[in-house]
Amino acid sequence: MMLLRISGALLVAAAVTLAGYMKSEALHRTEIRCRSIRECLIRSSYLIRYRSLTVYELCAELKNSLFSSDLSFINSLPEEHIQGTGFSSLWESALDMQTDMETEERQLLLRLGSELGNSDTEGQLKMLAALAEEASILHERRRTEYETHGRLWRSVGVLAGLMAAVLII
Repeated sequence: MMLLRISGALLVAAAVTLAGYMKSEALHRTEIRCRSIRECLIRSSYLIRYRSLTVYELCAELKNSLFSSDLSFINSLPEEHIQGTGFSSLWESALDMQTDMETEERQLLLRLGSELGNSDTEGQLKMLAALAEEASILHERRRTEYETHGRLWRSVGVLAGLMAAVLII
């Protein structure tokens, strides 16, 4: 009977510890996604400035970028114009497919999609620079949250797991 109790206590301790680590990992993924958004904006600016790509050509180039795995909606973007559909609605539909995004990041990307292709090259570059600056600030905030709260969640998970184990035994 005592062996069963100890086994149960260890399993509960492991489960609670794992929950703390999973919450910490979620914060880390959010930080990585913010970094990817910033990189996407910088890459888009480069492609528009030096290669004068259209929005559809830009989508094709972004699909081949390293950050497309973190921003999975990019893989759903069209590579050519679809008659009767605006680019911003296609962008929003693709963005809706990525459900693991925080509200601030989503709003930033929605603004990007609604503005891409709506002005001349200089206007787009200014818009991308402003969004990249906003993304940098957001990334720094997410990085700080991960550093402080991630450690907190890991520690709380371990301590709560140990406390639960002691209570069960």
